[in-house]
Amino acid sequence: MKKSILLSILLGAYFCSYAQNNLKSQPRVLIDGIAAIVGDGIVLKSEVDIYMEQHKHETGQTFLPPNTKCLILASFIQNKVLAIQAQKDSLPVTDEQIEQELDGRINLFIRQYGSREEVEKIVNKPLYQYKEDLRAQVKEQALAQAAQQNIIKHVRITPTEVEAYYNSIPVDSLRYKESQYEVSQLVMDPQPAKSAEDALIEQMTKWKNDIENGRANFTDLARQHSDEPSAKQTGGQLSVNKDAGGFDPVFMTAAFKLKEGQISPVVKTAFGYHIIQMVSKVGSDAVVRHIIKLPPLGDTEVREAIERADSLRTIIINNNIPFNTAVNRFSDDENLKYTGGAVISQNPNGGYESVLTLDQFTDKQIADAVAKMKVGEISEAQIFQNPMNGKLQVRLLYLRSKTEPHRENLKDDFNEISHRALSIKQQNVLGNWLTKNVGNYYIKVSEEYNDCPNVLEWTKLSEQNLNHFSTR
Repeated sequence: MKKSILLSILLGAYFCSYAQNNLKSQPRVLIDGIAAIVGDGIVLKSEVDIYMEQHKHETGQTFLPPNTKCLILASFIQNKVLAIQAQKDSLPVTDEQIEQELDGRINLFIRQYGSREEVEKIVNKPLYQYKEDLRAQVKEQALAQAAQQNIIKHVRITPTEVEAYYNSIPVDSLRYKESQYEVSQLVMDPQPAKSAEDALIEQMTKWKNDIENGRANFTDLARQHSDEPSAKQTGGQLSVNKDAGGFDPVFMTAAFKLKEGQISPVVKTAFGYHIIQMVSKVGSDAVVRHIIKLPPLGDTEVREAIERADSLRTIIINNNIPFNTAVNRFSDDENLKYTGGAVISQNPNGGYESVLTLDQFTDKQIADAVAKMKVGEISEAQIFQNPMNGKLQVRLLYLRSKTEPHRENLKDDFNEISHRALSIKQQNVLGNWLTKNVGNYYIKVSEEYNDCPNVLEWTKLSEQNLNHFSTR
């Protein structure tokens, strides 16, 4: 199984993510290719090497610090121990939880690499099979995380401790904070002329009939006419799973109504107009082809959308309507209604943030606009091309908040400093737990890692504990 596409490794005092099986205390022998044995689980040298290469790729470093391999191996051992402890303590890790995490990872990979097909090329197998390959690893990680949370669940931090942590940081090491912005947007679609929509539906219906009557080939038409950029290479073909998410629900409903070989009528989604062909279907997985077209927009339609947006801006300002209320009432982008229109950016850990520096805005048009705005101000309407669906749209921007650049301090950054102080305290508690309990587990490590102090200390504790029981 390929393991090169993994979440980023957190290098620090301890790593907190991976784990596996039960323990037995009988002697075991390391064989070539195995970095460590933890109970009945193993850590392969290749896994350590892959993680090192992945960290190089993520950090852009050609040479890693000498202790990197030790930290990586320690993370594997630590989390296998934690997973075993979770099983001993019968901590709840449900099948639903594992399924949700798997779907989240697969969808993250799709967002990172652009399409399901691209991910399948990288992992060299269908996504449903890759998902099953990941299942044991994801369960292992969930068990380790459950044990870790159980160990640190009572750890708290007081304001006095936060202040002491802050005062321990040299002044010249305090972080410099750039201005951060919270921005919302209200998006409106230019309305194509009904005659243009009718002509497009008529054209796509003709393509459907030509394919069904053998006068045309679906793949060829997709390559020639689809507005999906990748269609020239893929012929409009997609692998989909109706339970995985990530696709327009109207599209998925229309697709899974089809029998193999059947072609849908013209379907309108938030992304445009489609005709869909079912290629193959097994349970929740399917391979489909589609052609997507966006109705043509002229200068008149775009100008009308700008005028509507500017009129709405005036109404919002004059009537003192909260911007998030306006988003819920008037935005044509349904997804924005769940967040009050918040502009978000993905962080390195796969989550999303809405408090951003200017260089964190993926859309530089937004960054340029908000840099000139005052807090509480609503921009004039601006035209943009939505990178998610390729549509030409119009939006209003609202600057919710802005911080001034400053050196980190307790008044402005207490929550962030408190979070770091708590994290360090939790790491220390977890480290103390490991020192106290790691000897209860069978651990044996390859001689290649004899220069790893942490790992060697754990193996000595393990040997002492096993010798104690074997001589009783």
